Amino acid sequence: MKLPFLLQLGIGSLLIASHAGSAATFCVNETTEIQDALAVAESNGEDDVIRIKTGTYTYTFPFVAGMFYYETQEDFDLTLQGGWTGSGETCQRRFLNPTSTVLASDGTKSILTIKGANSSAGDIIIEQLTVRGGDSATEGAGMKLGGNIGSNGFSGSIVVERVYFDNNSAPEGAGLYASTNGGIRVRNSIFRANQCENNGCAASIAIFSLDGSEVRAVFSNNTVFGNTCSDDAGASCVTGGVIVDGLGLSPRTALLNNAFAQNDGNDVELTGGSAVDLWYNNITEMSGTPASELGTLNYSNPGFVSPILDDDFNLQQDSPLRNAGYDGFLVGLPPYSSIDYAGISRVQESVIDIGAHEFGERIFFDGFE
Repeated sequence: MKLPFLLQLGIGSLLIASHAGSAATFCVNETTEIQDALAVAESNGEDDVIRIKTGTYTYTFPFVAGMFYYETQEDFDLTLQGGWTGSGETCQRRFLNPTSTVLASDGTKSILTIKGANSSAGDIIIEQLTVRGGDSATEGAGMKLGGNIGSNGFSGSIVVERVYFDNNSAPEGAGLYASTNGGIRVRNSIFRANQCENNGCAASIAIFSLDGSEVRAVFSNNTVFGNTCSDDAGASCVTGGVIVDGLGLSPRTALLNNAFAQNDGNDVELTGGSAVDLWYNNITEMSGTPASELGTLNYSNPGFVSPILDDDFNLQQDSPLRNAGYDGFLVGLPPYSSIDYAGISRVQESVIDIGAHEFGERIFFDGFE
């Protein structure tokens, strides 16, 4: 499977509209329709795109551990896209704001689990959603993506683009837990107020690879703010931010242009022999030794507009993160997307900014693509 780097665009689709040959597109606007579409996509023998209309989706049924669940034996891609609008059963136009489509737990359920079976290789692509209030007794209360890792494990690529992980709680990787033998791209996303008992409250990513030269995981232009160890975590929880686990094999991972601030303990923890390149991040505290490090900033207050009162992570005009990132060549991979978290173009000025938001003019920004 080829790893897609551009946002997929589309015009209008039926509730379940199959297209001859290789793709099926779903347009959904109810909680049960999301799960129904996932259930069909598990075994329909096609690449699937599920377009979710704007709104807040909650799940009130008791005795269910998770809101949305997908597990497949197949090698076909699955894409979930938020922000869609349209009349009737059609999805015709798309809001750019990730908070326009919210998957919200009641604080007792995990939100989204997408799992590929051992030896399967379908890509998982998640775009433009908010996952809020998830709770899990295992990893990944907001999102748990991928599958088992190892010589016979899941080998699909994982792409998370422009997602808001807010106030999720789990032992590890409360916002996002991603694991694969393939590749991982997490970009232009916000991790806020996620809580954990062990480590990696914002996110935990694990790559299984015997190749120590190719960059297999990229975590870039994300904002990771105010993620905390829970009250009952004890002394074992020392990383409120992000864990990168190389499983002792030293696969290459790149952390680029990320804004870490006000997380408990470490912003970043490098473990399991990870070979991590840290380039142009704002990091106040970390654990582990990177393979290379360039342009690191250390600002406890990186100049967000109003992160605590208004969840506004836009950069102030005098923010030290403005024009402080890296937008160069990265082993054949584009280090950043064409648009930021809010949907405006990168780069607005001379150099890319650090964090999910690019500082720029929004007067004429209409919120659609």
